[in-house]
Amino acid sequence: MEKLYFREFQIVDLNSIFENTNENKELKYLLENKIITLLNDKEGIFTFVGMIALRNKVIIVFPKYKKILKGNKEKNFENEKYITLLFEVLEKYSRNSLNITYLNEKSHLSDEKIFSLFSLYKRLVEDYIEYGLYEREYETQKLCGDGEIDWEITVNELEGLVSKNVVYLNYYTYEEEDEKENYIKNIQKYLLTKAVEYFKKLRFIKSLQIELDFFMEEKINNIEDSIQKIDMELMNVFSERKIELLKLLKSILEEEKDFFMEGIVLYGTRSFYNVWEVVCQEVFGNDKSYRRKIPKPKWIEYESNTITEVATLIPDITYSRRDKFYILDAKYYNIDFDDNGQLMNGAPGVSDIGKQFLYENSLEKTLGHKDIYNAFIYPSQEMNSEIVGTIKFDIFEGKEIKVIRLNSEKIYRAYLNNTILEIEKILI
Repeated sequence: MEKLYFREFQIVDLNSIFENTNENKELKYLLENKIITLLNDKEGIFTFVGMIALRNKVIIVFPKYKKILKGNKEKNFENEKYITLLFEVLEKYSRNSLNITYLNEKSHLSDEKIFSLFSLYKRLVEDYIEYGLYEREYETQKLCGDGEIDWEITVNELEGLVSKNVVYLNYYTYEEEDEKENYIKNIQKYLLTKAVEYFKKLRFIKSLQIELDFFMEEKINNIEDSIQKIDMELMNVFSERKIELLKLLKSILEEEKDFFMEGIVLYGTRSFYNVWEVVCQEVFGNDKSYRRKIPKPKWIEYESNTITEVATLIPDITYSRRDKFYILDAKYYNIDFDDNGQLMNGAPGVSDIGKQFLYENSLEKTLGHKDIYNAFIYPSQEMNSEIVGTIKFDIFEGKEIKVIRLNSEKIYRAYLNNTILEIEKILI
């Protein structure tokens, strides 16, 4: 299968990827779901980071800072190595995002959420391996069975032998029986078969391989009808495992209803900046309690003198270590300087800069005159993590924001290994 490499926001000739672009169903699907944005009749950009597996080719879209290596086998190996690392990061991010609340309240994709079929299918396979197929149990009464005696039916329906006490030679018992076939099991079989097909598309990426030999001929004619049946089943089950499985099945069906096209597998995100922010929060640490210490703007109504507090500034990352306070803002930017040291592109605007200084002012007043480390941090493929510049703003006299370029591989590996890094120690 042909493999193509691109970067997010890279301008590409669509004719080099898709045949008959005016009528191509795959291209239409990717445009509708904002994976590709058209620039003109011939060109477009990928607004997505991850993998797009089509019928006859696989498209890998790197983050915008990653340069694609071309040429020999060694360079291709480096590309593959970075892909594996990146997809491990996406998988962890996706897995952590898919909690019970998400399954319950958010069963479709959004600009903020990762394309999550991989994690949903993975969870489905794991459930099947541990518990097997879904069984519906129902209670029935059986004459002289092995279950608990149903005394109400026994007394009402059967005659007892009378001596000093009433003795029943026969009796009815509660019996739990498995329903031999049910619609929930059929939905599960159908989606497990789809999962196997899905993972076959990912076999070239070792970190995403899941081995499962499963094929059933069950079909789902109407997804909406299947979702309604799941909702009805949810009203009648109390097992925590079954409830979670039912929500999982519903989430997958919702995903397929809104974003599924036969022959296409998507794995990635339209919002990689969210991934980068979460990665940095976990790698450097983030104490959210400091958010409560930032003053809130107050609205005062003159006539009644009523005071209303509204939402305030929320920094990305705040924490304290060894009498120093850190305010970090994770920026998914390409920040470059020319040979003369002039800023070329990717600069945070005055709004971002102003907010970062306001964070410092607010927390400085709250914490006292504590040593504050204020920085923008952005990802790079460069081997060294280093401070590449500072930002000063005359109205915030005596303060500065450091601009720090981070080696993305090192940060991602720390994220995967649950390692906390100290930003000053990783800088050259």
